[in-house]
Amino acid sequence: MSDNLLQADRDGKPAFYYHPLTRVPLRPHRMTINMATGELIDEPQPAPKLTFRDSLTARDVVNYYYTAVGNVNAAYVKRDEGSVKYLVRSFGLDKALFAIDALVNEYTDGERRERHAPDLIRASDYLSEAEDRMGEVAAIARQYHVHSA
Repeated sequence: MSDNLLQADRDGKPAFYYHPLTRVPLRPHRMTINMATGELIDEPQPAPKLTFRDSLTARDVVNYYYTAVGNVNAAYVKRDEGSVKYLVRSFGLDKALFAIDALVNEYTDGERRERHAPDLIRASDYLSEAEDRMGEVAAIARQYHVHSA
């Protein structure tokens, strides 16, 4: 498996993904100050274009997970990278990322917070939640005519 988890489609174009981690972050809204009046001025920006990252590695996903749970254990980085590769190979990138999000949501829920972050491989227990979230995001994308073509 290539280090880059983002795959090209049959035409060599980047594949379409729904998860925000696969996208280039949009620039923040721009405001300027009129120095004469002290007034904030909202500067119109062009409509944002949905752009995907050039590369996303297992290490990037592991860092995303560690940031989300606020718990890093350097001894498990290689194991967690292997877990990410397994999840992506078995379920696809989008479903793996949404399953990781579901695992994070369960972990960060105050009532169930464990002492240590759960093993990343446990994201495979959240595939149903991942599919539900993917369906919600796809419905929103269709509503705004966002698609891979």
